[in-house]
Amino acid sequence: MSTLLELVTRVSRELRDTSNTTFTTAMVTDLINSGITEISRIAPAPFQEDVTADGSSSYQLGAATADKRWHVT
Repeated sequence: MSTLLELVTRVSRELRDTSNTTFTTAMVTDLINSGITEISRIAPAPFQEDVTADGSSSYQLGAATADKRWHVT
């Protein structure tokens, strides 16, 4: 796993702009974050939350705001 700084360096190298003349480090960081967001939208990380039934007819599942796929068994 790479750090953000390592990714910025690698992307800047691929852009042939290691001095960040055309693409500032802030721009490269924004592009990396946009790419990660898009990949997460297309192929979200698996999510699982186990709950214990307590007789209630409704359950609050997932406190996070990430997109989740539900599988109830």
